[in-house]
Amino acid sequence: MLRRTTCKVTTLNGAHNPFFGGINPEPIPKNYAASAAYLKKHPHDICLVTDGDADRVGGWTAGNPLSTHQSSVVAAPPVVNRKGKGRVVKALTTTSMVDKMCAAYGLELIETGVGFKFIAAEMMKGACCWD
Repeated sequence: MLRRTTCKVTTLNGAHNPFFGGINPEPIPKNYAASAAYLKKHPHDICLVTDGDADRVGGWTAGNPLSTHQSSVVAAPPVVNRKGKGRVVKALTTTSMVDKMCAAYGLELIETGVGFKFIAAEMMKGACCWD
């Protein structure tokens, strides 16, 4: 997502490891200890944390944890700003903050059932902001 920006990106625990390096892969604040320790020594503007298969994202910014819902809204504007058109696909359990962001940017919002299979099927139709 950030490869076409001037952002400096650092990847932690990016290697394939079915045991997740001994870290609980759920992206919730109580599991951010390693990331928080790294950020104390190497400050960054934001830290995005995914689960083991990267279908959920959490985060950390300015010493404060971000929920999965907050992180999805924080991560979206660089993508939207780059293309400025298309559709946004979200599961019905995703925060209404995404609805408000889409309204502000004039983007079509598609809401699907819960699960990657529903979101992926919709995204494969094309014209999506994340294409």
